[in-house]
Amino acid sequence: MDFMQLLILNKRRSKFEIYVDVLRAIYRGINRPTKIMFAANLSWKTLKEVLDYLERQGIIERRTAEKRKLFFITEKGRRVLDAFETLATEFIEQDLALMYQPTKRPEVKRAYELCVERKEDL
Repeated sequence: MDFMQLLILNKRRSKFEIYVDVLRAIYRGINRPTKIMFAANLSWKTLKEVLDYLERQGIIERRTAEKRKLFFITEKGRRVLDAFETLATEFIEQDLALMYQPTKRPEVKRAYELCVERKEDL
């Protein structure tokens, strides 16, 4: 389990987090709607709304190949995803530093250590 998974246990995702999860899936090469739905853990209705919104914003693009709809991240989408990842790392480090109590929350301590290691690797 990585540090992001530790932080999102028992927490509902915001719309923004859902958009980012869909972008991450598409960025990883998952481009068929059903596969994106499962990768982002969404219902079909929610996925359709998210894909429509992201397409209207120019963050993803829809292509048709052999009667299949495929989605690809645009350059604008890559910039959005990179900016989010950078901000998320900074906020997580700050939140973990505030929550850090080794005797009461060992999972937070490990998450913080993973976060610090990841930043040093960048």
